Amino acid sequence: MASALVENPYKENYVEVRYFEDDEVPAVIIGFAENKLQTNIGLYMFSFSFAEKKYKNVSIYDKRLSSKATIRLSLKCLFDETAENGYVAPEYRERLEKSLVALFGEAGKDITDYAVEKLLEKREKSMTALKGVCETKTFGNIQVDYVNHPILAEPDINLYFTVK
Repeated sequence: MASALVENPYKENYVEVRYFEDDEVPAVIIGFAENKLQTNIGLYMFSFSFAEKKYKNVSIYDKRLSSKATIRLSLKCLFDETAENGYVAPEYRERLEKSLVALFGEAGKDITDYAVEKLLEKREKSMTALKGVCETKTFGNIQVDYVNHPILAEPDINLYFTVK
């Protein structure tokens, strides 16, 4: 998956792979950023977290959500100054798609469409309009849970993945 983020013919971007030590959810993080400075401070356009065991049980927010998710995608943005619509630059969308296809096969294309749809919805409606909104979809054998915290207005799109 990381190789999909660094392959040519893209312009120079930065990918960081690191281990996140946490008592509750230790994980490997793969983050994609527009430049090295952003990588240095953890300001990723998007990042994947691969938990050693599983994430905290997000089904406490909605019973339809999985209690066994092991991968999380945090999607902040897919744009830079070249984005035509202000929110999604084709190059960054393609990078996200290639990484999701590397993880989940052809279902990664549909998951990308879903993630971008949620990103645009959050940007257009505002962070606070979607507080507490949770949704689950299945793509092939992958359950994707879209989770918005019920109290906090988080700017990121958080998707949790469970392989069935």
